[in-house]
Amino acid sequence: MIRGNHDDPAYFKEERIHHERFRCIPDYSVIQACGHNILCVGGAVSIDRNYRKKHDSKHLRSGVASYWADEMPIYDKEKLDSISEELKIDTVITHTAPSFCELILKDGLTEWAELDPDIPEDCAKERETMDQIFTHLKSAGHPVSHWYYGHFHQSWNFEIDGILFSMLDILEFKETH
Repeated sequence: MIRGNHDDPAYFKEERIHHERFRCIPDYSVIQACGHNILCVGGAVSIDRNYRKKHDSKHLRSGVASYWADEMPIYDKEKLDSISEELKIDTVITHTAPSFCELILKDGLTEWAELDPDIPEDCAKERETMDQIFTHLKSAGHPVSHWYYGHFHQSWNFEIDGILFSMLDILEFKETH
């Protein structure tokens, strides 16, 4: 599991869930499975964060929160460089997507931006971070052929620059060969 915007980042940094069939994966982990080298990077913006902050302040019980200030993905050049030295990434799994992938229209942000004026800028930063990761992987010669993400809760597939980008809907699974 990679972290989404509604997931406590500590669970992933500390790998708090580690079962036989699933576990929390820290950002910039590389999984080797079925002949693939898979880069995992979580995080995204919660457009409903103001609601979540208010809800947490009113209903916080035993330290259980629904919003974390460090929910955004980060670009970590050092970690990407160290990966480049060891192996080549062919698959990327992130929670959100580069700016050139769907969802591109920002119609749904208008209402949320009225409550939180920083939302449009933070969403742009989120996507720029994914652009930086994409550019870094391409310039380092990684043979990326697939990129999966799910933040937008819809289904979409399109090949861009030789990479099949797949936005997965809730409970949607994708099989690659």
